[in-house]
Amino acid sequence: MGSTRLLLYAARRLLFIVPVLLVALFLVFALTRIVPGNPVDRVAGPYISNERRAELKHIAYLDRPFYEQFALYLRDLSHGNMGTSYTTAQDVSKDLRQRFPATFELVTYAMLFAIAVAIPLGIAAAIKKDSWIDSVARAVSVLGVSMPIFWLGLMLLYVFFYFLDWLPGPVGRTGSATVFIKPITGFLTVDSLITGNLDLFGQVVKALVLPCFTLGFVAMAPIARMTRAVMVEVLQSDYIRTARSLGLPFRVVVLRHALKNAMIPILTIIAAVYGYALGGEVLVEIIFSWPGMGQYSYNALLSSDFPAIQGFVLLVTLLYMVIYLFLDIANAALDPRVRY
Repeated sequence: MGSTRLLLYAARRLLFIVPVLLVALFLVFALTRIVPGNPVDRVAGPYISNERRAELKHIAYLDRPFYEQFALYLRDLSHGNMGTSYTTAQDVSKDLRQRFPATFELVTYAMLFAIAVAIPLGIAAAIKKDSWIDSVARAVSVLGVSMPIFWLGLMLLYVFFYFLDWLPGPVGRTGSATVFIKPITGFLTVDSLITGNLDLFGQVVKALVLPCFTLGFVAMAPIARMTRAVMVEVLQSDYIRTARSLGLPFRVVVLRHALKNAMIPILTIIAAVYGYALGGEVLVEIIFSWPGMGQYSYNALLSSDFPAIQGFVLLVTLLYMVIYLFLDIANAALDPRVRY
């Protein structure tokens, strides 16, 4: 019965994605049309004839009322057509398919690094509350929250690329490697291992170190702070004191009882940070010349590329909804009291 309710809830949430996407599309549609300028004027340049300019605007529906433009875009979208980017002259769906693996790989490894550091750090700070370990954890968290991500990326490049020459500079996903492979999974680390290209694997890992640390350090701060705050509260609860009085090993009390009950808010902040990173790591991709969705959206904004901006927002909103759906399912698995 519980699994049936969970499946019905997941189905309702999947249906709820549709109106959320419509609202997000409407908002981005309105904002792009409010801002002065349009992609035709930027692409065509100042020397095109007025007749040709009017023809291009008619092809892009830009000479029609806002509501009609939106209705025509939804019609094309229902047929799988996200429009053609004025920046790349390719289908937006193709552009996003090409760039999504780069962003997903970077953000996933950065989040794995952030989780691997933040959760143990938060647990240690909670156990040793008000000690030097707690002070160090809080200092690291404050630095991660307050430090500008572009400054951190530039400093890492200066130290480890320019000064020490240990790691590659801002040259994309493969560092200095000139050998490329046909994408299989989209993760170059995985694809290079599948094809047995260990030289390329080494170059890809080196190219990932600095952007992953930059993004991961900033993502680590809120996760560590949430872990510490929740674990401090849980460790002071009655059932934890009872478990310790019964003689259970401290490691079992912390990891099996306290951490399990603290995981729901921790997973919530991880999902929020992960979703934000997928759509908001633009500065990291620009600094490290990472060919992902962040750099694509930045170039689209600069050139008022309406179809590219709309496609990017549509994909990021969908990712957010899917991430929070998995979060709800994980919460139900961790806490049987959750009702749907």
